[in-house]
Amino acid sequence: DCADHKNSTASQKDAVVPIVTAVSPVNGATSVSRRASIGMRFNTTMDTGSVMGAFHLAGGTQMDLWMDSVGHHQGMGGMGMMDMDHMMQWLDSIQYPGQWHWNGVRDSCWFVPDSLLLPNANHMIYLYGSMRSHDGMMMNTDSMSYGGPMYHFHTQQ
Repeated sequence: DCADHKNSTASQKDAVVPIVTAVSPVNGATSVSRRASIGMRFNTTMDTGSVMGAFHLAGGTQMDLWMDSVGHHQGMGGMGMMDMDHMMQWLDSIQYPGQWHWNGVRDSCWFVPDSLLLPNANHMIYLYGSMRSHDGMMMNTDSMSYGGPMYHFHTQQ
């Protein structure tokens, strides 16, 4: 038992806090193809289930309404847990369905939407802060608004 405890403490101490090192399309991109896939790279091997569960891709009018609602709640001093749960359920209901592909090391992935992205529309990639590395380290969300990183791009006609 003592040896197991010692090993688990050492592995936690040596574990790397996961961060997103690259996203494609890049934040602020314009004229993005409607056939675009979403690519993400991390600084460590990830728990793929936690990444897929934390990922949201939405676009168009419903996404704009969600952003306005989040902004409204933030302007009122932040959101309570109930409000955030409601906001995440809304985001789940408007996200694109699609397929996941991971590299062998599981530090890079691609999300391929099942349909073309909306034409001439704002889109958002939102990664809720529940993502974990393969060894269970949670992403540090202290400096992130809304509890996770957010990226925006605009599609071509």
